[in-house]
Amino acid sequence: MSYVSLLKYLSTLELSNSMDTIQETIVVLCWPQVEFLVAIVMQ
Repeated sequence: MSYVSLLKYLSTLELSNSMDTIQETIVVLCWPQVEFLVAIVMQ
């Protein structure tokens, strides 16, 4: 499951109370992968 599709999935859940915590967790877990992908694209 890609980062974008995971965000879309969470968006559809509409968990307004815990969404911030979930997104923060995802960012922490996925940010290294995002940086890696950005580095590839920027080359």
